[in-house]
Formats: sequence, structure tokens, C-alpha cells
Amino acid sequence: MYRRIAIVLSLAGLGLLCACDLSGLPRAETPTAPSVSIAPTSTPEAATVPQPTATTSLALLDTATTEPDSTATVVSEAPTSEVSPVATASDDSSSAEVNHELTEVESSTAQIRGLKPKSSVKAEFLSDDQLRANLTKEINTEYSPEEGHRDAMSLWLLRLINDPTIDLYKLQVDLLSEQVLGYYDQKVKQLYVRTSQQQLSPLARMTLSHEFTHALQDQYYDLTKLRPDKMETDQGNGVLALIEGDAVVSSIAYAQTNMTPDEIKQILSEGNSMSSKILDNAPRYIRDGLNFPYEQGPVFINALAAAQPGSFAGVDDALKDPPKSTEQVLH
Repeated sequence: MYRRIAIVLSLAGLGLLCACDLSGLPRAETPTAPSVSIAPTSTPEAATVPQPTATTSLALLDTATTEPDSTATVVSEAPTSEVSPVATASDDSSSAEVNHELTEVESSTAQIRGLKPKSSVKAEFLSDDQLRANLTKEINTEYSPEEGHRDAMSLWLLRLINDPTIDLYKLQVDLLSEQVLGYYDQKVKQLYVRTSQQQLSPLARMTLSHEFTHALQDQYYDLTKLRPDKMETDQGNGVLALIEGDAVVSSIAYAQTNMTPDEIKQILSEGNSMSSKILDNAPRYIRDGLNFPYEQGPVFINALAAAQPGSFAGVDDALKDPPKSTEQVLH
């Protein structure tokens, strides 16, 4: 159930921008702007209720999934900081300035993450309406209003929500317009970022860094195989926390390394302006489940990195041997 509910969360990771301690992780060697040293302020609390299942993650925080490819294999070659050309903008959205920003963001992200791109990744920049239309189409291929009604009744019978008439299908579609900042589609090996500007805003650049991290994960560890479409289990949520935590921490490291304090403030301001009344009013079980990968995932990544300071080696090891449960992420 909730095959598409996880695509909607885009802003949960922004609150960690000032709270995430990245002292044990590598930084890019040649930042394009003064690096920002931000002290940690707090650690997100663990979710206290069972988490809903999901099979996709499309958000600042996201990766679209498809059926497993039986010929795909996990690549275990050693990461390197050497960076090759990494991306091209789609023809209808490209400009010299955007292409320059695109190359800068993705080259820096690859260097920070320690994974050399194996191939270029096409990027497309979409308006709010275009992004909503894309994701609504994705929902309609895998989730129907009828399934939403059945899921609501099941959760009500389990006493996990109070209202059996809640429209879970509509909830997902409504959240698309206010929460999704971008996504990586592993079916077509392309990433999408929401922006209406000729130049990328700091928030769009951070989103691009997040989604490009998913592209790197896919190139090295095969996201379809790592988290199959039918992994609607607690294990699937644990793997999702690893995948999203890695992308959140990598994008935060990018922002702290390459952005000025004013740009950091602009990201937080943009995020605050997109606060979600729809998400805030959702049942707590659903809300906590959506937040889990973006709150507990980065905490998990930082714990893995602390064991081998200065690299993502522990994170790469976890991607080769992912969590079997959310308990392993929490503890």
C-alpha cells in the first residue's frame, strides 16, 4: 500500500541544513563560494509509530522506481574524486548559464560524494505545472482512487488512522503541487528539477545536487535492484532511509561547501514559504512515515561516516549490504 505516497516529501531535509554535522565527511577541494561552517543544533526525534510502506521516492528528496532488471548487477569498483563531464540539459530548457551551473553542481557533488560519474545524466527543468503533470501521470500508472480507499479502510481497521473515508489518492496528488522540488527517474536515467528561472536558485541547485546523488547511486548500486518496486515492507523503508539519507547529506555538504551564508538563508526562506498545510493536516501515521527517510536517514548516514572519518566509505558499504529493517536505521 502507498506505492506512491513517498514521492511527495520535498522539504523535510531542509530543516537539517543548519542542524547536520558534516565534519566527518569530505568536502570538494575547490569550492566556488566561501564554505559555510554551521554548527549542529539538534537531532530529529525518531518516529514513534509504525511507518507506512512505499516503493518510490520522488522528491528533493527522490527516486522513481520500476520493475527489477534481472540483468543488472551491483558495481563495486572503488570510488574516485576524479570528475568527468556529467550532465546535459534538455534542449528546450537549456541556456549557457544553466548548463554552466548544471556542470558545476554535479561536478562538485560527484567530488564530495566520491563517486566518478560513469555516464552523463540528462537534466530537465520544469515549471510547477509540468512537474505536477509528470508526477500525477506517474501516480496514475501505479495507484488508483480505488486502491486509496482500500488502503484507508485497512489502516482504519488497524487503528492507525481515525478516518476511514480519507482520500489517500487525492492526498498524494494535492501534495505534488506544494512539496516536490525534483526527482530522478531511474527508468529513463534522467533527473528533473522544478524551477521557473533562467538561472538556478540556491534551492534549485541544492535539489539538483540531491537528485544527481541518486543518479550516482543508480550507476554504482542499481536503485531498481537495491529497492525493488514490490518491496512494500519495513525493510523497504529502511533501504529508502539509506538512499534518501545519502542524498540529503550529500546535497547539504554541497550547499555548505559551495554556497555563501546569504544563499543558505535564501534556501531556508524558500523552504519556509513552501510550508505544507496539507502534510501538516495528514494523519500522524502517514506524516511520520513520509518524514522518516529524510529525518532518520541523514542521522544514519552521519553515524556510518563517523566510523571512517573523511569519506563516504561506510555509506558505500551500506549500499552494498543495505539495512534489513528500520530498526537498523534507528539503532
